[in-house]
Amino acid sequence: MASPFIADINNDGLKEIFIFTIFENKILLNCFNPFENKKYIVNKIIDDFHPKGGEEVCGLTYINLMDGDNENINKIIFAFSTGFSLSPRRFYSFDIAKDTFLKSPISNSSFREATSIISKNKSTLFITSTAAVGNCDSNAIYSDQFNWLTVFDQNLNFKFYPIKIGSYPSVLSVSPIKINSDIYIVALNIYRGNKDVPSVIQLYDIDGNKIKEKILNNADELTSNKILIPDKDFEHLFVLRTNGVIEEI
Repeated sequence: MASPFIADINNDGLKEIFIFTIFENKILLNCFNPFENKKYIVNKIIDDFHPKGGEEVCGLTYINLMDGDNENINKIIFAFSTGFSLSPRRFYSFDIAKDTFLKSPISNSSFREATSIISKNKSTLFITSTAAVGNCDSNAIYSDQFNWLTVFDQNLNFKFYPIKIGSYPSVLSVSPIKINSDIYIVALNIYRGNKDVPSVIQLYDIDGNKIKEKILNNADELTSNKILIPDKDFEHLFVLRTNGVIEEI
């Protein structure tokens, strides 16, 4: 499984250790403080995992803490994604103080990473990047034959229904961007196949309405589709070209 995650879950200045393991096709989470010899989470069952195609582990693509309802105990937010196994491909939230556990809706979308933002109403949103890896049928729910612009609210429900962008093989990188104090979403989809499918960069508002779109005729000049974010204010975004030039979006 993933390397241990280390963070201060109870704001006491001492960091706890979070460890994910797999036992009898179950993903388990443990959390403890080695200095205090205190256990916070013991063998919490997160989800089922049935490996296929030689796949032995599922990838932890996002993990972080956020404020919980109890001011002294934080929530842990994390996401898993798999290859041929297809499941789990979800986001999860565990509030230790209240012992409440949430899962995002079922999806076959292959999540890569996520960025959290605070909306105007002070709620947390999670904006995700995905990869169209082509491991399931195109008719499957949010199939990985495509990329999907997906935003979750703090309860891990869809902020809006995922929006299909691009097709296999392609990678979608998303980032918030601040324009005149409002938060928008930049979606950069790079197609890596040999068909006549364009790579695009799109701008959406926070409710999933498309504002602008531009076809990228020189997408092969990008070293990757990753959007570079130099600061936490999301006022400037960049991409890196193969010639070493960093270009602002």
